[in-house]
Amino acid sequence: MSKKIISLAILLIIVGKIDSQGLTQNAEGSSSILFRGNSIGFDVTKTEISFGMNNLNRNPTTKDESGNNYLIKGLNIKVGSEEGVGNLFSKGDLVPAGYARGFLGYSWSNMVSNQVYSNLDKYQKEILEYDLSFDDSFRSNLKTDIENEAKTINSSSAKTLFETDLKAALANPNTKSIFAFINFLKAYNKSNDPEFLLALSVIIRKSKEVLKVYEEKSKTLREKVIVEQEKWEKNSYWKVSLFTYGGIDAMSFKRFDSFATGNLSGSFSDVDDRGGHLGLGINYQRGSVKIGLTYDYYSTNNFKVLTKGEYTLRQSVTSGLQSLIKEKKITAYSGKFGQVEINRLNFDVIAAFRLDKEVNNHLLVNPYIRGNFFSRDTSLLLNTFNIGTGFYLFKKSGKFLGGIYIELPDVNNEIEKKKKPEDQNIRPDLKRLTFGLVGRISLGSFLSKQ
Repeated sequence: MSKKIISLAILLIIVGKIDSQGLTQNAEGSSSILFRGNSIGFDVTKTEISFGMNNLNRNPTTKDESGNNYLIKGLNIKVGSEEGVGNLFSKGDLVPAGYARGFLGYSWSNMVSNQVYSNLDKYQKEILEYDLSFDDSFRSNLKTDIENEAKTINSSSAKTLFETDLKAALANPNTKSIFAFINFLKAYNKSNDPEFLLALSVIIRKSKEVLKVYEEKSKTLREKVIVEQEKWEKNSYWKVSLFTYGGIDAMSFKRFDSFATGNLSGSFSDVDDRGGHLGLGINYQRGSVKIGLTYDYYSTNNFKVLTKGEYTLRQSVTSGLQSLIKEKKITAYSGKFGQVEINRLNFDVIAAFRLDKEVNNHLLVNPYIRGNFFSRDTSLLLNTFNIGTGFYLFKKSGKFLGGIYIELPDVNNEIEKKKKPEDQNIRPDLKRLTFGLVGRISLGSFLSKQ
């Protein structure tokens, strides 16, 4: 991208090893709900990437020094471009930006459901570990069986064909699973040699026996998961987390001041802006529903209301009858610019809906409100609020969350109403909706009770 982005990333990492704010987000990348685990996230429409870590992935089952109630802490670092993905395909400079944010607080929860989810986590991990170990063991065992059965074939050509093809199928990504391998064996008919066919039937029988053992063990583990899930649904699990949070943010861009007639290149200036925030938050969970509320003091700027312009700076040198012209494309922002202090309110509700009996896949629905209030200078930044809803698919075993959010910015059209009547562009709400695609690879789970 840009050397400035790299510099900002280094600056924010040096600030301290801080932590993760959440898996869901809105168009500004913020959420009031804390999620456990380390994660790497990306927002396709915002051209940004984030990294977070925290200590929320604990699974206490007894009341001791590391038990149910404990100190929580974490950090999140994000870098990207304020211009979003569109500017990647246009000429000019990006607007590098980033922030570092940490939180510190305390968490309380009841005890019984932690035991329930300790069991649920254990059985789900057993399923994943069994699947991984099974893939390795069945291929190793069948490889030995193939070698042994090949010895029963007297024809050297049939023996070589048998051993070569079946071992290749075990190693082939398309047929190496037990299900695909059995289907391959059923359709395999490259030799009519009686000993070849007999050896093949033995491998088919042993493969089916292996599959039967796998299905019985998997069924037993999945039944345990369902039982623990039903226990949790009947249990009145609750958790409360109180925390304070804060951080710094930084951005760089080129600003157009005014035309400098003596030296046109002097019409532009580089702006390196720094801001920060400090606030309080509370999260409450009851069953599969989480509620989050944060309120903070924020020192920021009004970059988002500046007007973007594309400029071409031409310089020419004439020598005799020849002229050499040099062109430089410049992306710059014009308008009244300055720092301003505001207060922010974030409110989220997240409900999780399981999509299968094994509790491996979930849909998270996240309606939210984002508000900016008590602007110290409304000529720079108005008081506004946004509303939106996110929809995220979460596969527990894959530790991946991806989805879409839909947002209505500046619900009351405060920004447009502030403009001159001839410049206003007040549109119906449906035509002002913004959309975003996000993904996050996480080592934690939304539903784990910790």
